[in-house]
Amino acid sequence: MAGDRASKTLALHRRIYEADPTARFVVHTHSTHLVGLTLAGVWHQDDVLRPSPRTT
Repeated sequence: MAGDRASKTLALHRRIYEADPTARFVVHTHSTHLVGLTLAGVWHQDDVLRPSPRTT
């Protein structure tokens, strides 16, 4: 098998797919500015992006 090693968040992604078999993708980013804001502790619970509603 070629390519980079699996991310250490692979387990998280797998649990998402196991919890919702209809999930087709996971959006997971580490934007430099967002990481900085997170480390600065400026987030409020209302700032967190909620899961998108399912569409059928």
